[in-house]
Amino acid sequence: MGIFEAFGSLARHAALSYLLNYLGRKKVVNLTIDNDKKLINVDIFFKEDNDHIQAVAKYRLEENSKGTSIEIESLNISKQWLDVLAKPLIKKKQFTIPEEYSDIAKLLI
Repeated sequence: MGIFEAFGSLARHAALSYLLNYLGRKKVVNLTIDNDKKLINVDIFFKEDNDHIQAVAKYRLEENSKGTSIEIESLNISKQWLDVLAKPLIKKKQFTIPEEYSDIAKLLI
């Protein structure tokens, strides 16, 4: 495994750990980031639900005076009730990436 593959694996693991802590969930089955298409695909098993939930988000990165931010341009979640709740909170809003994660985020996404 080359240095870039090892770094990519480490960064992917860090992103999964951050996502798990952020969501407070037991298991993220899959996290895929497609840099070319600007898509993030997450498969999740929630603590209180045995069903598999898939979320697909189209995003864009933006550099501004505050640093790097990510904006979710579109969002689709396989559970309709969760999709309805999440879209107003996430879609078309910018989220600043903490400075300490900014360089890693630029490499991953």
